[in-house]
Amino acid sequence: PVDLVAQHPLPLRAWQQLNQVPSIMYRLQGLCLGQALTSHLSHTLNSRFLPGLPPPVATHAALTTTTSARCNDGEFCLELAELVGDAVLKFLASAAVFMGSVDDPTHHEGVLTWQRDQLVANEVLCRAALRLGLDHFYRVEPFSQASILATSL
Repeated sequence: PVDLVAQHPLPLRAWQQLNQVPSIMYRLQGLCLGQALTSHLSHTLNSRFLPGLPPPVATHAALTTTTSARCNDGEFCLELAELVGDAVLKFLASAAVFMGSVDDPTHHEGVLTWQRDQLVANEVLCRAALRLGLDHFYRVEPFSQASILATSL
């Protein structure tokens, strides 16, 4: 704001650098959220989240999987991770249902499909996410300087 520059004797370059602070705070807030999620999952599931990956990579992966496309964050977006995760989840559910019914000849293709669909239904997955407390980690709002300034005060 030009009014503030006239009232405060700071050089224009300093004002330009200070103008970037909210976006830096937004990125730091996101990285802290990713780190908190990895810690939460490690504690909740009693195992290491993304075993074999260094913490910065695990944090980046966690932030990617919790940032919606609505945030307009070019680096992080859950769409691709959701697509791959859905495919892997359906495959594992199919394998579990099939292996559980190998000895039962009454289970035909339709029954197995119904059982798999019951395992991967959005309602079931939503309840599991709520039970694990994952709803607090999702980022759905786009970056706004006003929201960053309000949360950091």
